[in-house]
Amino acid sequence: MASHSSLGIVGEMLYRIVITAIAAGTVFCILCVSAWINLSENIHVSRNQGVTRDSISRIAQVIEDYRTQNGALPATLADIPRLRGVPANALSDRWNRPIQYQLKDNGTYELFSWGRDGRAGGTGFDADLYHDKREGHTARPTLVDFYFNSESENVRANGFVIAALAAAGVTAVTVFQTLGMNNRNGTNIGSGVTFASVAVVVVLAIIVGAILMPLHIPNGH
Repeated sequence: MASHSSLGIVGEMLYRIVITAIAAGTVFCILCVSAWINLSENIHVSRNQGVTRDSISRIAQVIEDYRTQNGALPATLADIPRLRGVPANALSDRWNRPIQYQLKDNGTYELFSWGRDGRAGGTGFDADLYHDKREGHTARPTLVDFYFNSESENVRANGFVIAALAAAGVTAVTVFQTLGMNNRNGTNIGSGVTFASVAVVVVLAIIVGAILMPLHIPNGH
């Protein structure tokens, strides 16, 4: 009988641990992914991209001014008087590569940066950046970039992780205690009520975590 009782206690404890881990893990993952979705395009997160886009926009305006004055596009950027003698870094992206200018046969042009990797295509920080912003959401920092390769000290992704861990920790403690109420003082709470309580805790933790996360912009506090 003692053996069966011990097995029952171990089984109950394992049950509580597994459900607690699932609830806490759910809160942590949802908050981390939500922070990435909502904040990954913040200018502070993709600082190098933002500065590169500004450079591309300024050069594009000079090109348009040249076209207005001369009735045609320049064959190269060197043909634009305003850009002659300009320091090379003023015509480069934030990865110290020249901003590309290509004249098209149909009378249009392309002005772009190859992105962080210096190659055509790519996503996240590796995405090409065009003057007409055709890259769209392709240039959104990937989840890995957001949490491990951030280009700025102004938004610290570890702050979001800490907020998510805090919410997950509170969830773990609350859920573990809630599940323990099944056998406390001989009280038997139905599984439906128990899981409803767990769900409420998870939802509240996500809401509180979501409120705290924006406080980590722009300085990570």
